[in-house]
Amino acid sequence: YFANALHPDDLSSFEAYLLRCPADGANDQFVCRIRRRDLSYGWFMVKKSPECSESTDDAITCSCVDISGLVRLQQKIARQEESLKNIKLELDTIIENTPGGVHSCRLFDGIFLEYASDGLCQMVGYTRDEISTIFGDKYVLMLHEDDRPAFKDAIHRLVEFQHTENLRYRLRCKDGHIIWVADTIKSVRNTEGK
Repeated sequence: YFANALHPDDLSSFEAYLLRCPADGANDQFVCRIRRRDLSYGWFMVKKSPECSESTDDAITCSCVDISGLVRLQQKIARQEESLKNIKLELDTIIENTPGGVHSCRLFDGIFLEYASDGLCQMVGYTRDEISTIFGDKYVLMLHEDDRPAFKDAIHRLVEFQHTENLRYRLRCKDGHIIWVADTIKSVRNTEGK
């Protein structure tokens, strides 16, 4: 009996699948674990024929496709997504508890602000939306006019090769005040070399 080869946790769901009648046009398949000859369990996609049966007495033929590799890949992706989610949560916690502010700029086609932490927004008094609307996400426009040339020179050096620059410059706040900031900027390249 085919059901004897099923993983015990999948048996009741499989029996319900055999009795289920799919809606018109539905692709009625069942994914379960089936014991192999070596007694290990593999993941299989099962499709019954005929697709609808009201009685367990009717003969039902099932075709099975081994999808163990696909399931392992999906499980690996799910683990990696969970790991990335945890890393992002940790990083967000570190950033939001860092005194001052954190920002990330895209440098290969100008100096565009891609990320501004809550701390940076609080320092300058602008929301992220206001920074985007008022400055067009151009970080350099938030700087005091006299400090922009030196800042741009440092950015050009950062684009040439990956390294760190320690800068001091003034930012213009929303209320008109000018504040001095110390900024440690590190350039990194993405997988596209930008």
